[in-house]
Amino acid sequence: MGIEKLKQLNIPMLVISKEENAVVSARCKKLGLECVHGVEKKDIFLAKWLVEKEINPDNVIYVGNDLNDLSSMHMVGCPVAVGDAVPEVKSVAKIILTRSGGMGAIRELSESYL
Repeated sequence: MGIEKLKQLNIPMLVISKEENAVVSARCKKLGLECVHGVEKKDIFLAKWLVEKEINPDNVIYVGNDLNDLSSMHMVGCPVAVGDAVPEVKSVAKIILTRSGGMGAIRELSESYL
C-alpha cells in the first residue's frame, strides 16, 4: 500500500540488489517497480541511474541494510537504515526504521514520508 501511494505521486523508485532473487524480482514486477539484480557496485549503478533520470542525489532517499549499501548511502540526501541493518549502516543513516527489511520497513518509511 505504501509503495502504491508513492507511485501515485510519480516518485521514481528503484530496487538495486547484489543477489539474483526470484522472489524480489516477482514482487517488484507485481508492484511495478524497476529492479536490477547482480549489481556489484550499487553506487556506480545508482549514479548512472540518477543522471539518466535527471534526479539530484540530494533529493534521494536510499534505504540500506548492509555494508554494500554504504557508498550509495553517502551519495544521497537522505540515507535510511532498516531496523535489522548492520551497525555501520545505522551509523550513517539520517533515519533508522523500526521495522526490518521485508517486514514492513518500506511501508513505515512511506507512511512517514506521506
